[in-house]
Amino acid sequence: MKFAKLIFMASLLLDPVSKKSPTLNYCGNDVSYKEIFAEIKLQTDVVFFYDVELIKDLKFVSIDLTDVSLEIALNEIFLDQPLTWTMEGRTVTIYKK
Repeated sequence: MKFAKLIFMASLLLDPVSKKSPTLNYCGNDVSYKEIFAEIKLQTDVVFFYDVELIKDLKFVSIDLTDVSLEIALNEIFLDQPLTWTMEGRTVTIYKK
């Protein structure tokens, strides 16, 4: 019986569905990057690391993210911007291209 419990627990830990990255849902018109980062943090628990000077002159954007992964969302957010991103663990670092 203990062996069966062990197998069951191992199957829960190894279940690929439970390791899927969360999907994002966010729509906004003329929103700041600070607002977008705050919403992503709420939905995914990632932390953004960046110099405030990098985003202060960026224009407000309109964005429509529906059931997309964090990677797709970040690529969409920084499309046509002079910035890019990397992710290590739960930290997204924003820097110049």
